[in-house]
Amino acid sequence: MATRNGSVSPSALLEKPPRQRHLLAPEREYALKQSRCLDALEHYFAEARKTVELIGRCRSRLSSLAERGQLLAQRDREAEAQRRYLHARKLFLHLAHINCGPSQRNGG
Repeated sequence: MATRNGSVSPSALLEKPPRQRHLLAPEREYALKQSRCLDALEHYFAEARKTVELIGRCRSRLSSLAERGQLLAQRDREAEAQRRYLHARKLFLHLAHINCGPSQRNGG
């Protein structure tokens, strides 16, 4: 969907991925929330790993004021990533609970 000069047209960016075009609206919403939850979890995990690495570097030798500042900034990035993951997880669990309600399980 690239134009002659190699750029992607804006309308192409708005199209749904091919694997989700055939899904019904509730299934599409479920897949989207699941994907967002997993993406947020991966981001949180990456930030947590960076925090652990920084702590390891600071502990192995005397750390400078700048390194301590980096650690505090990384702690804040990790906390924000965790907050975003927990929010995405809450939305996904809420949707899963709605989809798993009694009328869905018992067919009535």
